[in-house]
Amino acid sequence: MLLEINPLNPDNRLINSVIEKLKEGAVIIYPTDSVYALGCDPESKKGVEKLFHIKNSDPSKRQLTFMCDSISMASTYANQISNSNFRFIKDHTPGPYTFILPATNNLPKILNVKNKTFGFRIPNHRIPTELIRALGRPILTASLKTLSQDEDERFYMYPEDIYSDYSLSVDLIIDGGPGSLEQSTVIDLTDGTPTVIREGKGNVETE
Repeated sequence: MLLEINPLNPDNRLINSVIEKLKEGAVIIYPTDSVYALGCDPESKKGVEKLFHIKNSDPSKRQLTFMCDSISMASTYANQISNSNFRFIKDHTPGPYTFILPATNNLPKILNVKNKTFGFRIPNHRIPTELIRALGRPILTASLKTLSQDEDERFYMYPEDIYSDYSLSVDLIIDGGPGSLEQSTVIDLTDGTPTVIREGKGNVETE
């Protein structure tokens, strides 16, 4: 199913219909301020298993990323956010950045996480922000790569192309307009000093 949602003024009725599906265990594809992404409710065993089946990976061995609407939401899962890290995150959010922090035991048990860290994003995009607020918790997220082996086409710009490749794999694809072909910048904050471990759409000065 391809569902068109206005990225500048999302319809609450459509947002709520997506949330109902997420709570029932759906895996969706949705726009962000970087690339289109796979997402599910991290409290749904069915959704988590399906997402990682699509990614062909084990959640216990993979760096998890939560799409959040605020630092406060992310802090539920972070062991501790120092004052300096808080200021750094605040200066770069919302935006196309993924922050890596030490994790607490508050991560959903169904994820069976063995990693002691997790990643989170606070996107500058109305659709994921409204979805997260309506769900009341983060969306477990993974970047959506193309099925093409061409390195120049790793991500999708157009929802129609996503639908062509993934309509039989996921429960819902949100058309929020053209996406970006550049992933978020990943910043490791686990040792107290920001370290860029993947350069992406977001520019950052760590000095």
